[in-house]
Amino acid sequence: MHMMHQVAGIGHLLALGDTDARRQALSSLQNDTLITSTKVTNMVQERQLAYKLRLNNRQAQLEAYLINATMEALQSNVG
Repeated sequence: MHMMHQVAGIGHLLALGDTDARRQALSSLQNDTLITSTKVTNMVQERQLAYKLRLNNRQAQLEAYLINATMEALQSNVG
């Protein structure tokens, strides 16, 4: 999705007949590529952070479950 615009831009670049127009289009394409790359990097970082948060929450739930199960087992052995 993100790279389709860049591919279309390359096709447009080849169709230009004037060198100055090609340079301007190439510069614009480079800027667009940098912007797209930054957006993709940000999206990846956001997803990694969300995954780590979910993973930490799940680990905390499992630890609490194990502690409760251990406490119940100890209490049943004592009492």
